[in-house]
Amino acid sequence: MVADTRYAILGLLARRPSHGYELAVRFDELFGPGWEINRGQVYDMLSTLEEKRWVEGVPGQQGARKVKRYRITEGGERALGEWLARPCTDAPPQRETLYLKLALARPQDAQHLLESIALREQSSVDRLRAYTESSDRTREGATAWESFARDIIDEATMTQLHGDLEWLAKMRARIEHLLENPAESRTLLGDDVPARDGAAA
Repeated sequence: MVADTRYAILGLLARRPSHGYELAVRFDELFGPGWEINRGQVYDMLSTLEEKRWVEGVPGQQGARKVKRYRITEGGERALGEWLARPCTDAPPQRETLYLKLALARPQDAQHLLESIALREQSSVDRLRAYTESSDRTREGATAWESFARDIIDEATMTQLHGDLEWLAKMRARIEHLLENPAESRTLLGDDVPARDGAAA
């Protein structure tokens, strides 16, 4: 997502001109928890887009305060269109750090894996709660399409988080079983299976 943030900004500006703060608010409302962007990042991105001539600043007034609104240029419209037409090439989930740790861990590292799993489970629960609360809020000023898109994003993210929690629970149970039953596990792991506190040696 980080590499594509500039296109998210372009997409928002293609709908209507906005100043930096408004873009940050609209970004958070559209994409939800976990994808937040701060005003500093937005203004840095706008400067980059302005250098590329994909956006242009338009001086304006908001009450008694002067503000600079940005609008997308023809070059920005072309860049956005090319990006939207490009196939998605997101990295497969097998590149996650937890997967690497699981594949490379040794039997004596099992307890560390359980700690990583517990942290990942808590993170998934927190994100699921944030998405549930976020999806219940009214999206002021959102277009019908933005609300439609946000509903789909929320549904996809919550489905992934539920699946993630289910997989983590299964992995934790299997690792705990190996720790609590070292005799049964030696065929799989060898003789260096760490006995858990209170488990039979």
